[in-house]
Amino acid sequence: MAEWLSRGELTPEQFRSTLIALERRKVQNFGLKLSSSVSADGMVHFSLRYSDSEELCASMDIEPTTGKLVMQRTC
Repeated sequence: MAEWLSRGELTPEQFRSTLIALERRKVQNFGLKLSSSVSADGMVHFSLRYSDSEELCASMDIEPTTGKLVMQRTC
């Protein structure tokens, strides 16, 4: 989904809010919680945590205009 949205047509905040709205419900079905933020340089950061313990499962940074993705997995 992130790659599809990253065509340079959305601002970082539009990208963040659109992607989280589309994906949040999906991850809730698996007992996970998705949060996001936009950094000062325009990178969008997503964190995936277990709903019951708040333990970090994975995080990723996405450049919303190019779709470049950096993922860190902990689970």
